Amino acid sequence: MLKQLTINNFALIEHLELEFSSGLNVLTGETGAGKSIIIDAVGLLLGQRARQEYIRKGSKKAEVSGLFEINNKTQVEELLMSMGLPAADGEILLARQVSTSGNNTCRVNGQPVTLGMYQKFGEFLVDIHGQHDHQSLLFGDRQRELLDNFCGFDLKSLKVKVENLFIKWREVKKKLLTLENKAQEMAREEGYLKFQLEEIEKAALTPGEEEELEREKQRLSGVETLASGSEKIRSLLYDASSSEITISAYDAISQSLNEIETMVKYDEDLKQVAELLQQAQYQVEEAISQLRYSSEDLYFDPERLDQVESRLHLIIQLKRKYGSSVEEVLAYRDQAAASLEELSNQLENQDKLKEEIEKLEESYYLAAEQLTAQRTSGAEKLITLLAGTWKDLAMAATQFKIDFKKAAPDIHGQDEIEFLISPNPGEELKALAKIASGGELSRVMLALKTALAEIDQVPTMIFDEIDAGIGGKTVVKVAEKLSMIARHRQVLCVTHSAVIAAQATRHFAISKKVSGERTVTTVITLDYDRRVDEVARMLGGSNQVAIEHAKTLFK
Repeated sequence: MLKQLTINNFALIEHLELEFSSGLNVLTGETGAGKSIIIDAVGLLLGQRARQEYIRKGSKKAEVSGLFEINNKTQVEELLMSMGLPAADGEILLARQVSTSGNNTCRVNGQPVTLGMYQKFGEFLVDIHGQHDHQSLLFGDRQRELLDNFCGFDLKSLKVKVENLFIKWREVKKKLLTLENKAQEMAREEGYLKFQLEEIEKAALTPGEEEELEREKQRLSGVETLASGSEKIRSLLYDASSSEITISAYDAISQSLNEIETMVKYDEDLKQVAELLQQAQYQVEEAISQLRYSSEDLYFDPERLDQVESRLHLIIQLKRKYGSSVEEVLAYRDQAAASLEELSNQLENQDKLKEEIEKLEESYYLAAEQLTAQRTSGAEKLITLLAGTWKDLAMAATQFKIDFKKAAPDIHGQDEIEFLISPNPGEELKALAKIASGGELSRVMLALKTALAEIDQVPTMIFDEIDAGIGGKTVVKVAEKLSMIARHRQVLCVTHSAVIAAQATRHFAISKKVSGERTVTTVITLDYDRRVDEVARMLGGSNQVAIEHAKTLFK
């Protein structure tokens, strides 16, 4: 249960420390005094959405902390252990801070945690019923949520399974639809890639081939020039007998070398000249040996020249389409082959996706049926449990039913759930939205909250003006019901009802006053005499009649 609540710089509250007891704790005060501000502070403490307006004007941050007693609350102990937080030792301290800079913090037993981790503790510790929560009963989604909460943990895990299956099923269907919409475009792209790939493959290009063909073309185109030039050079350098030249270069060098060797005998300085002539003779011999072409070896082959030119033309055409060189054309071929393989895989994936969709659909419908079965079983138990509650709330003749209709598949399954009620004898069951008054909605929500508390074993229940729209004998029944719940749970109740206030174990009076130029909300714990005065005020005055009436309510 919530033992102590500390609030600093929250809205109209500058500083406040409240110590709650077990049983029924009521908070009363004039309209606008700030009762709901305290409920908002508890909501922030439990992990609800933070708002900048929660920060008191002139302050940089608002802080709320709560000390909870958690004896025998094993879920909280297990949660602390799973998060690696200090053991509770029978108590747990939650603290939340909201700053104007947006640097908000959450702490559990003094250790900083994420908001997601922090919120899990609140789920086990407190259940808040806000001023207008009973209006949410008019909506099917809220009715389904309440039923699911009543059904407990097993259904919760099944809900997660159904949700995950539906999301996956939807994603795969979307993926398949995208592929199908692109199928014609992909088929065209596949055909074009195949054509390009076949064209390049058929050419059977090799790196460096173009350069080799160009050289061969040059040779084939200049056969006559090569042959005649080769013979002429051979004559000039080595064999003058086959030409008009009387002596070849080789013979001239040889004769010069013979002469210079004779001369060296008389002038040794001519040895250098002899060496130069010797080198020249070697170089001429090397040139002759490397001269590959001769009239016997060279011949003009027009057919081969046509082949070379055709091959070069093919390479030029491929380069215009796929790259500036043979190497780039071959690289494009590899890229096209990879794209074609990827495209083929995508087209093949359509069949795989269809198979996956069938499996997911089958699994989803099976899980959804199990979810419906568990909800139906839970609905029967809830109706039975509520049957014993209506009398406590002055609705003894009430008939209540939970109606199931088949709905389109979604993340929640295939159940469209509607709460039907007949609060008066002889009336047919109708939807809550069509028949229930505001007071009846409050009592139905109280009955449901009571049933849920029995299942979840939430130690603290908070009701913010559960008495709205009711009076007379009905409010007496509601007060008795709250008192009964408070025997087993801690209950915090903001109320305008003197009857409910008179049932309190501990009574807090909330007031608003102006201090200097600031408005401040204050809270005091009332003793018996002050309780009598406060309940008398709630009854309409502080005269003796109201005071005696108040004392009667306490009795």
